Amino acid sequence: MTNYREQLKDLQQKYYQKSHLENLVADLEQQYEDLKKKVFLYEAQMNQEQADVDKLEGRSLSAFFAGLRGNKEERLDKERQEARAARVKYDMAVLERNAVEDDLRRRKEELADLETIPARREALLTQWAQAVKAMGGPTGKAVLDLEERVAWCEGQRREIREALAAGQEALTAADNILESLSTAEDWGTMDMFGGGFLSTMFKHEAIDEAQGKVEGLQFALRKFKTELVDVSIQAELNFTLDNFTQFADFFFDNIFTDWAVQDEINRAQVRVRQVKSEIQAVQEKLSQQDSQRQEEIVQVQQELENLLVKIE
Repeated sequence: MTNYREQLKDLQQKYYQKSHLENLVADLEQQYEDLKKKVFLYEAQMNQEQADVDKLEGRSLSAFFAGLRGNKEERLDKERQEARAARVKYDMAVLERNAVEDDLRRRKEELADLETIPARREALLTQWAQAVKAMGGPTGKAVLDLEERVAWCEGQRREIREALAAGQEALTAADNILESLSTAEDWGTMDMFGGGFLSTMFKHEAIDEAQGKVEGLQFALRKFKTELVDVSIQAELNFTLDNFTQFADFFFDNIFTDWAVQDEINRAQVRVRQVKSEIQAVQEKLSQQDSQRQEEIVQVQQELENLLVKIE
């Protein structure tokens, strides 16, 4: 009896893990296809923006007429900023696509290792059923049901803890961005009131630092959402990765004047705080579910112990 219990517990956990991985792989495959399209689109935009810069830097008619109007350097500076923003978006999309591709490959390898689990579980359940019949009566069936419930709860707790860890990574990434944006805001305020070259330089250094951290947050958010695929929470996440990416696009597409920069920094802070608040709400629900599953395990194990004592 004890041997059946130990084998079944191990196979049940692997069985639920296989189901979880199948859902993850399907979700990652969709993410990968979406990101391939995104990379293609951003590459075209990047090439177009760079072509506009090349025209003004070369001997094109655009450069000639811009020179006659006396605004060539102003237009060139604007086009260069737009080209830089397009390059940033493209690079971020490539990094994100590659990260999802690596994760997808790893998950598929894990799934392949569990390919035989359903057949092994079915064979063991057949043997268990024969042992249950030998017990005579409904007690054996009750033991089987309780064992399966414990295995399910433990599998849920494992997935919940993985999601909580991913959520914490996202929260840390959001705090890191807010720290850089706060620094940029302080230097930006000084810059608007005559801070000079140094304040301008430090402001843009902080903005560039925030940009690098935005990439980290996007990766963390994608991982968080992936870990939530098989975790049942009552409320959906209100934010989407696409919307967050639009924040990054908008932020870097509109840095042209000191006042505009300051306004965009403030908008960015609001958006990151919103994302952080939404993550925290999900984390709270996950913690509640973890506690509920633990309480259920204790209760079911007590029922199981009582039954096994009677059987033995």
